Amino acid sequence: MLGRFDGDPATPQAISRWLHGKSMPRQRNIKALARMLRIEPTALQYGGTESARRVREPRPEYRISAQDQHAMDAYVVLPAKKRKLVREIIDVLSESDPKR
Repeated sequence: MLGRFDGDPATPQAISRWLHGKSMPRQRNIKALARMLRIEPTALQYGGTESARRVREPRPEYRISAQDQHAMDAYVVLPAKKRKLVREIIDVLSESDPKR
């Protein structure tokens, strides 16, 4: 897609290095990525600008009760067979729930 935004072609390996902070894209590709994301190129290089914040998707907030948190904590320490059984029970219960 970089070519569509006046950038140079990049291999999947190069893009992986960019994403893992092992290398930086060429200036031409930074500008192409910025055009693609509709943000300023400096936001990609340095972060922290208002434009860069608009790119990120908001994280949904999940609030659970202390009782539910206790149940989840108990679930994660169960042996694998029992966790599987709990998941199957939840699947059966959720199938009969008309809200889903």
